[in-house]
Amino acid sequence: MLSNVFKPSIHVSHRAALLAVAITLLACACPVAEAVTVVSHGHPNAIIVTADEPTEVSAFAAQELVDHVKLATGVTLEIRRESDLADTSLHHIYLGDTQSSRRQGLDATTLEPDAFLLHATDSALYIWGNEGRGTLPPQHSGAPWTASDADVAHRGTLYGVYEILERFADVRWLWPGELGTYVPRTDTLVIDQALDEIVEPALSFRRTRWNRIQSAAREYDAELGALAFSEDGLQAYARDLATFVRRHRIGDSTPKPTVGHVAAGLWQQYGNEHPEWFMMREDGTRGPGANETSSFRLRHVAMCVSNPDLHRFLVEEHWDGGDVLALGEVDRAVFCHCENCLAWDKPVDDPPHFARRLYQPLMSDRYARFWKQVYELAVQRNPDVQVTSFLYWNYMPAPTDITLNSNIYGEFVPWDQAEMTYFPLQSDAYDWLKEQWLGWKKTGIIMAYRPNHLHGGYVMPHLSTWQVGDFLRFTYQHGAIGVDHDALIGHWAVKGPMLYIHMRLAAKPELEIEQLRREYFSAFGPAAQHIEAYFDHWETYSENHPPNRQVRYSNPHEAHLVYPEQAFEEPAQMLEDALSLVRHHAQDEYAQRVRFLQAGLEHARLAARFMSLLEGGRAPSDAQQFVAAREALLELIAFRREHEHLYIADYIDAARRERRRTDADQILQAPDEVAPDRDMLPDPWGVWLFRKDPQNRGVQQRWYRSDDAADWQPIETPAPWHSTHVGDYLGYGWYRTTFTVPTDWPNETLTMLFNGVDEQAWVWVNGQQVGEHTAASEDKPISQLWDRPFEVKVPAAVLNVGQTNQLIVRVHASQNAAGIWRPVHVYAPVDN
Repeated sequence: MLSNVFKPSIHVSHRAALLAVAITLLACACPVAEAVTVVSHGHPNAIIVTADEPTEVSAFAAQELVDHVKLATGVTLEIRRESDLADTSLHHIYLGDTQSSRRQGLDATTLEPDAFLLHATDSALYIWGNEGRGTLPPQHSGAPWTASDADVAHRGTLYGVYEILERFADVRWLWPGELGTYVPRTDTLVIDQALDEIVEPALSFRRTRWNRIQSAAREYDAELGALAFSEDGLQAYARDLATFVRRHRIGDSTPKPTVGHVAAGLWQQYGNEHPEWFMMREDGTRGPGANETSSFRLRHVAMCVSNPDLHRFLVEEHWDGGDVLALGEVDRAVFCHCENCLAWDKPVDDPPHFARRLYQPLMSDRYARFWKQVYELAVQRNPDVQVTSFLYWNYMPAPTDITLNSNIYGEFVPWDQAEMTYFPLQSDAYDWLKEQWLGWKKTGIIMAYRPNHLHGGYVMPHLSTWQVGDFLRFTYQHGAIGVDHDALIGHWAVKGPMLYIHMRLAAKPELEIEQLRREYFSAFGPAAQHIEAYFDHWETYSENHPPNRQVRYSNPHEAHLVYPEQAFEEPAQMLEDALSLVRHHAQDEYAQRVRFLQAGLEHARLAARFMSLLEGGRAPSDAQQFVAAREALLELIAFRREHEHLYIADYIDAARRERRRTDADQILQAPDEVAPDRDMLPDPWGVWLFRKDPQNRGVQQRWYRSDDAADWQPIETPAPWHSTHVGDYLGYGWYRTTFTVPTDWPNETLTMLFNGVDEQAWVWVNGQQVGEHTAASEDKPISQLWDRPFEVKVPAAVLNVGQTNQLIVRVHASQNAAGIWRPVHVYAPVDN
């Protein structure tokens, strides 16, 4: 039996005490080996042994061991069934449930899911883990493995093989694909440590979502593929990415608690019958925002969480009485404005500047009280119930003073404000983020870490290793039962160390960041220090170029503002210097990996260059610039196809952002003869004026025709409201200014280009409505409107040529920043 427990702490809700008892095993009387030699001076010194009828997991684990030992030593180990063993002087490596394992007194069937035991005698190594039931996905790599699927096996024995490979052969899986697998060469491989231990998952679930690649590979979109992978290239990436995440033990050992976004479904079912269960808007009405499209507005409805009738309904009718009662809200910063709900909030007089929007208002006390009251009702029906929810938007900051319990589960999601969402954070924001975790933990709830920061960065080298790794370790050290990163966007050649640290810490959150950095950089051989300096350069650059409300580094059409052409010059030389150290090295893989990083850097530069030729993401109006932008886009696409086998970047994510935020599709599909140049009226605007419309009365009172300046105040334009005298206001607001059309311009339809209005806009010229950019007009959610340029055609009949014209713009914003935050231009007709 086993005496030494390698990792005694596995976090599984309601089961931790039972686990501690289950892994306390008696010492065995067998002799313990000092070493098991697998390969000696280029010759096999061991064979792999499985049961006569091995599970699919054990059989696959045996092949993985064979393949990696061959990479390390050039030696191919033999795999035998246990009944086929003959007398031999070779050591034996037993995988899975074998008779020999049983004779040793070993038993992995009682271990937790995905746990495994390692045991060595004077001539054998035993690797046996909990494999549960079921089979592997097709080809062992085409789908993720999750414990929630009864037909998919646990992976304990396979994880034991990966543990041995990492610990004794120094195998490292840096990024997907062959080049990303680093296996130091040796002619002798020895397991030189007395092994007698159980290894268990430190986190009960370890998720790094890559379902977008899976779905894209299942149903190839040729139009998207024109900007991204070829179909064959995407299939290869999906397969290698599946292998990569499996080797890093990504998956659920025990099912992740269900949280869900319940309000939207409830509104669909009960909104008409019981509107009082749902949020009251500022105007006193109930339900989702009135200006949303029908397909999107459900994401903008929250519950009236102070309503006791809602509590009773949730417990007595909505919930099935099972072990989980999910109360997750919608994923938008919307909330109920009724008197009772607002009375549950705690005012904060001086919120930190980097999180001010999370305190408008702070609703953590409101939601904590809601969960507590619902739990107290639910526990009467099921004493083992677990109430679950997210901790994000306006209730991510810790509550002020409330006691909950360990039957309430929360997923901590830093979100909404870029200054404290995307790593690296400023030091004060980072300290504040830790305080919020500890504050929630103090309430007594069970927590998991579910950040969104991997969404950011486009294809640029924006990364963090020290801070992002430290926070993940911090959550583990302070009670996290799991991690769920949303999402795995694999820009491997520009964010490599950051992504590697995420993967390693998911499986082993106790590891030190310095160790993980050394593991990554060692794969570059003699160039290791140069590569470390290269990524340190970009990490420092990221610290000194934090995201803000004016420029968002995660938006593709603004990439060149954070990463101008000159930003790539010094790093490019650093990589060239690194390449000179390994160009003629006997192990060509070192040079190939440096060239991999060079390809990623060049890809980022080409993407930034293309964005710099656009007009706020839109196709340039100038014909010559349009041609230049098209050539830059074609060059970028050609580069992607040439390097798609390397997986330098997640082309699918990049292409989706480019299609959503820019006119890349339009430019790509344009004929060879592009539209001729259009004249632009230089700086036509008079003074910009503004007035709030909190009651939404402006249309009824015809503010679009008003010449009364009494209630209008000058405002800086373009600029988001929060950086002007308007402040942190959300709702309706009106702009007014004047412009003059020269007499020498043709008396024809003109075009106004609004490069950015956050979020919705309605436009009048001389009292006549000439256009809008709204959820209804575009049939898009407002989350896709705020940074998308739009054009408005102004008929000649509306204009006063040679005289003053009045422009009125009504704006509505429901979250985050707001207002006309990018320039407005006026163009002459195309055929002037």
